[in-house]
Amino acid sequence: MSPQISRLRKNCVAVIEGENPEPAYGTHALFFPGDSVRYPESRDLAVILPELVEKFQGRFSLVLVCESAEKRLQAKYGFSAWPATVFIRDGKYLGALTGLCDWSEFVEKISLILDSKPARPVIRIVAN
Repeated sequence: MSPQISRLRKNCVAVIEGENPEPAYGTHALFFPGDSVRYPESRDLAVILPELVEKFQGRFSLVLVCESAEKRLQAKYGFSAWPATVFIRDGKYLGALTGLCDWSEFVEKISLILDSKPARPVIRIVAN
């Protein structure tokens, strides 16, 4: 785990490992960093996400998804790129962002996601 992701862990309300479930109540951003060597942008996102929580004045909280739970939850939420941030409210899917974008895009996209109603994630089948 990179130093940035280790620091982010301190800002998270929960850490999901293994078969542990996602939080059932509240609005959360589940952060899937993947391998920070293979996906170096996850280190940048680990620094940006706490700033976004502050920008949105606590409308969502952070949850770190550890490697031991990533594949299981990736299958549930259907994203296919890393790093990913999946937004849920009361355990229901709101939307997902993958990779990095500039600050204004993050703010715009997260605003849309937080203002949306829960929906089913689009499941993508990816050949190995």
